[in-house]
Amino acid sequence: MKFTNSPLENETGEIYFPIGKKNDFVKLTGKTFKAFLSKKDNDTKDWSVEEITQNFDDNIKKLGGVLIFNGKLTNEQTDYLNNNDKTLGEEGSIDYWNEPVRVYAIRSAKGDNIYVQLSLNSASGAIQILQEKSKNK
Repeated sequence: MKFTNSPLENETGEIYFPIGKKNDFVKLTGKTFKAFLSKKDNDTKDWSVEEITQNFDDNIKKLGGVLIFNGKLTNEQTDYLNNNDKTLGEEGSIDYWNEPVRVYAIRSAKGDNIYVQLSLNSASGAIQILQEKSKNK
C-alpha cells in the first residue's frame, strides 16, 4: 500500500466520527493525519479489501483498539456532515456517500486516545487518524 497524496497532517485539527446511531457523530479535536491509499505501483499482488481490512483490524486490536462503528452512513448522517464538516473534500477525505467506513478507538491510560477511520473500495481507500490531546496535559 502507498499514500496517493501527500498526507495531510495538522497539530490541531478536527474530525467527525460516526458512532452508530442516527445523526450521532462525535467531533474530536487533536493531532490529525489524513491520506488516500492505493496499491504500490510495482506490487504484483491484487488489492484486496478483505485482506487490508483484516490487517488493519488485527493490528489495531493488538494495540488495544476496538471497532466502534462498521457500516455505511444513512442519508441523515451524510446530510449532517454536509451541514457541519468544513473539511469535506480535502486530502484524505472519506467517501461516506458511497463506501462503508470502519471506526476504531484506541484508549490510552495517559488520555491521548487515538481514533482511526478507514474506508476502502475495490481499488483504493482513505484513512483518517486523530490523536486526542489528554485533558491532563
